[in-house]
Amino acid sequence: MAGLLLTTLVLQVVIAGIAVGALALTVGTTYAIACLTGALTVVGPFMFAGTTLWLRTSLGRTPSVAALLVAEAGKLLLTIAGLVVGIRWLGSQMEWPGFLAGLVGAWVAQWLTVWFTRHG
Repeated sequence: MAGLLLTTLVLQVVIAGIAVGALALTVGTTYAIACLTGALTVVGPFMFAGTTLWLRTSLGRTPSVAALLVAEAGKLLLTIAGLVVGIRWLGSQMEWPGFLAGLVGAWVAQWLTVWFTRHG
């Protein structure tokens, strides 16, 4: 489980870094900052839920259905809070294409991790 968590985190950071760098070089830093904010909105809650479940398994306990649901509910609430805080923090500087690129890039990394573990 720790390997899967680390793989996902690395992929999220790499994809977000590529997107932020590409946006900074092509359209400007406001898009890059919005992209970074969007990526952090996904990466932070993912790490919360993943770390919670990893700690539970590292202590020798199998996560129950309730623990999985609580971790996913926490991830959902943190994602919504991150969206609200990120949008308010950027305010008039918000560049939606950049923000959405960060969100989608971080989510795609999770799917890529699943694909890589199944096919390679």
